[in-house]
Amino acid sequence: MMIRTFWKLKTLLFEKEITQHEICKKIKKSKTYLTDRMMARRPFELDVVYQICDFLDIPYNEIPSYFPPGGISGTLKGRHEKEA
Repeated sequence: MMIRTFWKLKTLLFEKEITQHEICKKIKKSKTYLTDRMMARRPFELDVVYQICDFLDIPYNEIPSYFPPGGISGTLKGRHEKEA
């Protein structure tokens, strides 16, 4: 089973019809930078998280659900562990 990292964030981008390229331009980072973070290869820096939240109108109190540790929410992690 493939684990979907940052599922809630990716869903929001899809719903708002915002591309990762647009996010890169807004946060002034490269496509590789964003891809590495969206694939959970590297962690997001806090200042970038706030920039993305501001751009997407994500309330700061919802940061943990959009940017969970390792990119995987507890709910999805639990499902994966049960199936493994």
